[in-house]
Amino acid sequence: MSRFGQDDPTTFRKENFKSKKTGQQTHFAVKVLSDFIVERGMEIDILEATKDEIANLLQDFYANIRNKSQEYYKKNTLLAIRQSINRYLKENDRFFDIITDPEFTRANDNFTSLLRKTREEGKGTVTHHEAISLEDLRMLYEHPLVFNTSTPQGLLNKTIFETILYFCRRGQENLSQLKVDEFKVDSDQKGQMYVRKLTTELTKNHQGTTNETEGSGGMMYATGTDRCPVKSFVKISKETQ
Repeated sequence: MSRFGQDDPTTFRKENFKSKKTGQQTHFAVKVLSDFIVERGMEIDILEATKDEIANLLQDFYANIRNKSQEYYKKNTLLAIRQSINRYLKENDRFFDIITDPEFTRANDNFTSLLRKTREEGKGTVTHHEAISLEDLRMLYEHPLVFNTSTPQGLLNKTIFETILYFCRRGQENLSQLKVDEFKVDSDQKGQMYVRKLTTELTKNHQGTTNETEGSGGMMYATGTDRCPVKSFVKISKETQ
């Protein structure tokens, strides 16, 4: 029996790193672009077209993209569409970047103008749903076992939950990629202790280089109570070292 596997090296990375949700986003973005090409009466295959041809296509696409109601998409949807098209091209061995390569400067200038127009139309902000209700929070913290920091499982539960709550803008989606050295325990000018994240997530709303990037990676301040999230973080950090 062979010790080593028989996976196809050309598809291994794609199969293991592309989530179902990412696949759906890519399919949606490519469908929007394909519909645009058909409506324009163009004969262009983005997997065969030259770099300049794709740049010209995207310059037109970004200037005129609309949803089925002939309205502007929201900012986060537009960012996801551009990133998904970029990903689709790379997955199909088109080794260039439509976001950063200079050949796409004019197209991305149009994209920046498009984002500005969405703000003017009131579609530039993202509506965030309440992460968790106060009643649910109370139930979690008052449960005798769930967040009991005297037990290894309770401490782990509490620390993971608070890490998601304070630092993971996309819930658990990026949690598995986090590392301990991405966080630092520090104190502010008033001497109040906090945990800060040294890196930022590449989120669906913050992709590329169009002046729409994140600032800090987030902070979690000490509360001085028994439920203090910093206290739990420091405790589990010491126990796992």
